[in-house]
Amino acid sequence: MSTSHTVRLGFCACLATVACSDGAPRLRNVSYAGLDEKLGSETPTPLVIGILGDATGPGASTGRPFLDVLRTTFEAASPIAGRTIQIHVFDDRSSTEGVRAASARFESDPGVAIAIVAPGAERAAVLAESAYRTPIVCVGCEDSAATREGTFVFRTADSSSAPTRAVEWILAAVGDSRVLDGRHIAAGLRTHVPPGATVVEGRAPARDPNLFRDPKSASTRP
Repeated sequence: MSTSHTVRLGFCACLATVACSDGAPRLRNVSYAGLDEKLGSETPTPLVIGILGDATGPGASTGRPFLDVLRTTFEAASPIAGRTIQIHVFDDRSSTEGVRAASARFESDPGVAIAIVAPGAERAAVLAESAYRTPIVCVGCEDSAATREGTFVFRTADSSSAPTRAVEWILAAVGDSRVLDGRHIAAGLRTHVPPGATVVEGRAPARDPNLFRDPKSASTRP
């Protein structure tokens, strides 16, 4: 046996049996429960929300209030089910080129679990194509904004309440799920439709039928 091994084994034996110089036992009857709890604990994954809308440009007069309502409502609800909420705002600058540029930035932003789109079928369609793995909710849009499975239009009779009610709907959908993938989020959005709201999901198939629907029911519609 090498000297290093001899020293190590001897040290371990001393820890188990040797008392301190003041007579107090060393490492006898030590509880490791606290350490086990710390090592075994898992911090829930943050809920990252991407929002696409007019933060600047000609549409900012209506776009900024919409974005502000969404952001402040989400922040007031954080945390949800132990998850902190992070908001990423993507400014499309009220232009077609801006929509495409913002959608490209969105796609490169890791960790976004779900996207919310300000009213506008064009921006919803562009984002749905770019971020094809992400569930998308277009608030106050026409049905044409829902272009594929996993894209949803959310409307209420009182359009002014649509943003806050959409936030409540989304939080209910993700709050009881430990898995933040597209399939589980889309299932929650289908299940938790609030009374008095209209929810329309796109009917075109996703690139992968398993992205937003359980494989057993991928070929069926509710």
